[in-house]
Amino acid sequence: MQKNFIDLNRSFAPIPKDHKLKEDDYDLSASFGLLETKKWSDLLLLRRVIILAEAGAGKTEEIRATAKGLRNRGNKAFFFRLEHLSSNFEASFEIGNNAEFEEWLSSDESGYFFLDSVDEARLCGPKQFESAIRNFGVRLADSKQRTHIFITSRLSEWRAQSDLSLIKNQLPFVELSPSTEEHSEKKIKAEEASFSSGFSSGFSGGGERKPVEPFVFSLCSLDQEQIKTFSQAFGVKDIGNFLKSIERAEADVFSSRPLDLIELINFWTQFGKLANRAELIESSISSKLKETDPDRAAALPLNIIDARLGAEMLAAAVTFQKKDRILVPEQNPDPAIKAGSVDVQSVLKNWSFEKTRALLQRPIFDEAIYGTVRFHHRSVREYLTAKWLHRLLLNGKPRHVIESLFFKERYARMVLVPSMRPILAWLILFDDRIRGKTAKIATEVFIQGGDPSALPANVRKNIIEKFCVLYADQNITDLSFDISELRRFAHPDLGETINRLLSIYSGHD
Repeated sequence: MQKNFIDLNRSFAPIPKDHKLKEDDYDLSASFGLLETKKWSDLLLLRRVIILAEAGAGKTEEIRATAKGLRNRGNKAFFFRLEHLSSNFEASFEIGNNAEFEEWLSSDESGYFFLDSVDEARLCGPKQFESAIRNFGVRLADSKQRTHIFITSRLSEWRAQSDLSLIKNQLPFVELSPSTEEHSEKKIKAEEASFSSGFSSGFSGGGERKPVEPFVFSLCSLDQEQIKTFSQAFGVKDIGNFLKSIERAEADVFSSRPLDLIELINFWTQFGKLANRAELIESSISSKLKETDPDRAAALPLNIIDARLGAEMLAAAVTFQKKDRILVPEQNPDPAIKAGSVDVQSVLKNWSFEKTRALLQRPIFDEAIYGTVRFHHRSVREYLTAKWLHRLLLNGKPRHVIESLFFKERYARMVLVPSMRPILAWLILFDDRIRGKTAKIATEVFIQGGDPSALPANVRKNIIEKFCVLYADQNITDLSFDISELRRFAHPDLGETINRLLSIYSGHD
């Protein structure tokens, strides 16, 4: 199995500076190409770059490989761990060494510096990151104009205003704006030559001095071609069947990050197939609530039982408060963002700051926008909410209180609360009585959302037959099904009933 770095030609999406763009809008813009993504070849032309990504996205491996690639091409490139920079600069090099750094200082060459990672530095102390950046700035001295600096962080630990101000003040880069068109042309040519050769242009012009704002990017999810390349490198033989299995299991949420994809590959390698959607979600949650880094686990301890309960409670809070974001403690986001986010401390009232921080750093969460995190995928959030409601039922919460969240009486008829449909689609897997009530009131829930393939074949068959009886004589319905939803019912014993359902569906679209 492949253990070395796999070059996937990753993409980077710029994070909007106005901070007012809703995270769902931002994600869709990036996905559909409305925001222009960049490659490493683009980023390496820039002087100050911040790369933000959730745990397991591969940011550390990316910058380490990029540093090595630059060195192989004759450029001066260095890789540091930020948590070491504040205390012992000479011993903080992971790629390169102090002798090479001193040699670079005495030259006029450009230098590429990769600093990983803000969140690890802050684990060592609240002022550790600031101390590291100040120390690094002192070491660079008057050579800052010759540097390309790249800093990585988990978004939950990145403070948009104060951290950017720190970098601008301690690691400034001033762009010289030539006063003539001739100077401008010379500068462009000099910059191009600088990137290709690794040497600084030395162009100083005579124009206005303009401080350059650091550029902030997020590391994009893996696309289909990158998933294929990564899987082949990890030893997946029948790649076509593997990719089809991901599609059939609707497991795209588990293949968007290298850490997630490795879990899928390991499952596939061991069993020769992928689990159903419910099993994959449960396995993914259990995996992502664990801390695999022993140093981080020691600094921010949190047992798996508490982590699971906290995740379920936050999922329910996000669902019922109708807010996608969760505030990170001790962050100070834009007031509009704060108002639209769940206050984690009001949900986990008896939790210490350290426990809360530990939970929000687990890879079940990823970036939304500055000062907040969110669940990595909506289906995971909906599943956890259903699990929390089931937990309440098991703990003796009155059943009518739980059921009233889903069903209301309207004009002497029980109807489903539309916004609760996605949660109910999971809850019917765990509670027989709610499953039976749903079958009488809204049979379509068994087809839309959740994972009905986790139900026994005889239960699915009965539900489909009820659906067919209910809708066979209706000329018009407002129901709409994706073919993947119908595929979840696929089973040798269900052929005739599925054909009847497909016939009804095709006649009413």
